[in-house]
Amino acid sequence: MIHSQTAFTYEIDDPSIAVQEIMDQLQPLTLTADMVGIVGCSFDFVESGVMAALAEALPFPLVGETSISQAIPSEAGLLMLTVMVLYSDDCRFAVGIADVPADPGGLRASLAQSYRETSALLGTKEKLILAFLPLLTPHTGDLYVNLLSEFSDHTPVFGSIAADDTPDTYAGARTVLGSEAFPDRITYVLIGGELEPEFLIASLSNESRLPYWGEITDSEGTLLKGVNGEPALTFMESIGLANGGKFRPGINSIPFLVRFPNKAGLDDVAVARALFMITPENYAVCGGEMPVGSSITVGMFDRNEVLSTTRKVLAEVRQKAQGRPVIMHSCLGRCMALGVDPLLEVRMAVEEMPADAAYMLSYSSGELCPTSVFGGQATNRYHNYTFIACIL
Repeated sequence: MIHSQTAFTYEIDDPSIAVQEIMDQLQPLTLTADMVGIVGCSFDFVESGVMAALAEALPFPLVGETSISQAIPSEAGLLMLTVMVLYSDDCRFAVGIADVPADPGGLRASLAQSYRETSALLGTKEKLILAFLPLLTPHTGDLYVNLLSEFSDHTPVFGSIAADDTPDTYAGARTVLGSEAFPDRITYVLIGGELEPEFLIASLSNESRLPYWGEITDSEGTLLKGVNGEPALTFMESIGLANGGKFRPGINSIPFLVRFPNKAGLDDVAVARALFMITPENYAVCGGEMPVGSSITVGMFDRNEVLSTTRKVLAEVRQKAQGRPVIMHSCLGRCMALGVDPLLEVRMAVEEMPADAAYMLSYSSGELCPTSVFGGQATNRYHNYTFIACIL
């Protein structure tokens, strides 16, 4: 069984004060090298040196990413650094990092080598991969998830893409390993031993979805070109999202729901996809792969939808966790749908979860979570607009 202890600080300016606050909260836990710390923080803690100072003060590695807000038991906030220390008598941890070359073949080679080396350090078959992906790369989250699934023989992959609130550029998005933060590397943790993780997902409720589906008949990676044998624009016009040959304003705040073609060993559970932009050719640029043969519909997304779906997941977490540590991520798109109060969702987590629960919640730019696991074999998926939870 895995145990955990959480800590936080708002101290950005003075690394020594921040480190002391964290260390005080981790007492009376005896800190050892065979632990691992999952960290989330705003980019300010990277710039100020707080994150690096904390990593140097701890005997175990920190792994994680930047985020815009976090929650742990009894505390939620912006401009916050949180850490969840994981430790166990019957589980092992090994941390890895890989460069992210621009071409897919280079990424495959880099991640394959890193995975082999990290797996050898673990010394046993991993039961879970916690992965943290860089934001500003030419690759979709699907590619990372697919590669990790392939290399691990479909071990569950859970995690997120680094987030930042810098307007337009998101230049502060970083993954973390030890005292360093990276704009262009994947960091991850392999966990092996006596572990049976459980996963929970919330994206669009049935009530928010259109009652009918189209079929993707033309696409290229994340580019949606055709639905039902006609241009994507025609499909959008048929459901009221385009008119007179033009997409309606604000369409990029409306998520797609995609059910992939069923393949041997994989489920057909639908996943949410963001619509990022419309090209001059009226193609839709989406937040993940849109394979030909997939079914597609759209949903409506607002504050009530975010809070109601998150509340349902938190209720399941309370029922199932029973003291087990829980790591949760929510999409930036969900945060943006909250309007003027970006802390509504994380505050709700603090209110809904028991004060003595063991959890950490942070925002992400894309979510990694299995849609099903049978016999240790996971259907790992990359999601947008989604709230995910992993019960360790």
